[in-house]
Amino acid sequence: MKELIEYFVKNLEYKKHIFELLNTVKLVLTIENEWESCSIYIDNGMVSMSPIMMEKKPMKVKIQGDSDVISLLLDGSLKLREGAIRDELQVVGSFRNKLLLESVFYLVGKSRL
Repeated sequence: MKELIEYFVKNLEYKKHIFELLNTVKLVLTIENEWESCSIYIDNGMVSMSPIMMEKKPMKVKIQGDSDVISLLLDGSLKLREGAIRDELQVVGSFRNKLLLESVFYLVGKSRL
């Protein structure tokens, strides 16, 4: 899973137009499957898998699911809300952040390197 998330972050960094959605966002996204947990740190348009010092407390979102479902989410084949409705994903976070992340997953996944 870590490789998939690294590829997702690299793809996101390549798509500068998507950063317009993240310019004012402070967020820690944790993605968990059956075996591991990875975090993505977003701070005013900067994205990293390593912790970033943030001046303000970031919002937190946690996504849990099977590896196959996480893979579909990261490549844009599955919408975040759709996975949650089907009980394939458990998502904890504000509705606003869920919608933001759904947009980012979809846009990054549909426009690959």
